[in-house]
Amino acid sequence: MVWAGIWIGGRTELIWIRGNLNAQIYAETIVSDVIVPLQVQIGPLFQLMHNNARPHTARVVRQTRTMIIRCHEMSANCRGLVGPKPLGNTENSKGCHRVPQIEGNEGTG
Repeated sequence: MVWAGIWIGGRTELIWIRGNLNAQIYAETIVSDVIVPLQVQIGPLFQLMHNNARPHTARVVRQTRTMIIRCHEMSANCRGLVGPKPLGNTENSKGCHRVPQIEGNEGTG
């Protein structure tokens, strides 16, 4: 499996993962080594978007996040990225939801 992150004006290096990606590998290899340092580098505008797969939402992953990371989740049925919607309107014509939430150490700092 290959994992990569992209954003306007940049991208991460490809990360090759042998075998299946589980929550522990995702937390240790992706979140700790790539996502958290990238969040520090990009700053307060950093937003993580994932597809709500189990390795992305497991408790060990949420606990591994040591900094507040703004996270956008997408429904597993969504076929495309959904742009920001006004408050109160989180569903598009395909039934895809993106619910912004902040995860991490709430109330610190």
